Amino acid sequence: AAAEADAILAEGLCVRLEQLAVGGRDLRDAGIPEGPATGRTLNELLRRVVDEELENERGALLAAAGGIAAGFAEKEKNESPAEGRGACQSGKTVL
Repeated sequence: AAAEADAILAEGLCVRLEQLAVGGRDLRDAGIPEGPATGRTLNELLRRVVDEELENERGALLAAAGGIAAGFAEKEKNESPAEGRGACQSGKTVL
């Protein structure tokens, strides 16, 4: 495992959010609303870069970010209150 980690570092592969070619400000500038979805979108972009599904290139990341953020927004919209934050065992939502 240590040899693999050394190889990753030597190759300069993107393995941290700070290494992504885009950040939260870029997502906001691209029209993605600020909030929890921004962090989730950045984490998903990082996962796709690490898994070599996306290149760590600004244009490619921004193109993918819109669809990723929309997917998170749709999921949150369809989530029932009992599944979301603030739910307790009784199913009543607490604020």
